[in-house]
Amino acid sequence: MYRLSSIILFILVGWVQAVSQSPHGKDLKMDCIKCHNSDSWSYDKENTTFDHDSTNFPLVGQHKSVECKSCHTSLEFKKADTDCNSCHIDIHQQTVGLDCARCHTSNTWIVSNVTELHERTSFPLIGVHATVDCNRCHQSETLVRFSPVGLECMDCHRPDYMATTRPNHAQAGFSNDCASCHSTLVPDWSTDKVDHSFFPLEKAHKIDDCTACHKERKLFRHFTGLFQLSPTRL
Repeated sequence: MYRLSSIILFILVGWVQAVSQSPHGKDLKMDCIKCHNSDSWSYDKENTTFDHDSTNFPLVGQHKSVECKSCHTSLEFKKADTDCNSCHIDIHQQTVGLDCARCHTSNTWIVSNVTELHERTSFPLIGVHATVDCNRCHQSETLVRFSPVGLECMDCHRPDYMATTRPNHAQAGFSNDCASCHSTLVPDWSTDKVDHSFFPLEKAHKIDDCTACHKERKLFRHFTGLFQLSPTRL
């Protein structure tokens, strides 16, 4: 009889421990009353004394109004992931990394400092490039996948290069490096890097069509000092 009583007592103690065990896991070291009251185990967000700022993920901006269950899909709160991509779909398809906070804030998805952010990339937006519509360079079907589009001038300006007639850059064999003659600080393709001091272009010779005199590609090569480029690039 004594042995049976001991067994029953053992079972009862185990049942009480199982029932009273916190569903939030053994790692949560916090007084239940911070979130619950004696009337119900229901969580009352308005009357709770728990401060989320005491965790490693303070609730700021729009995160303050998010339903708890949106992030805490399990009652074991330690299982909630604090990485942006654990809650937010990466619409940029891993072309700008997974840290949303690099460009966005918890207040809005709108990015207002694109030029500043571009300074951290391998292609800072300098001069007229700072005024170009993002979609002119980043032409993905979704307009939000910012895959690298190339760092060389010809990656974007090949049509401009091929369309030139005064002088015809392709026929003359000009460098593919637009920056060797042109500047991104001016809004057009004008250049001040032509050095024609050996034969001043004055009076009747003041023309802007180089091919009027330099009719053949080889003639441009003869005057390697005509443009401030290295002979090997002409």
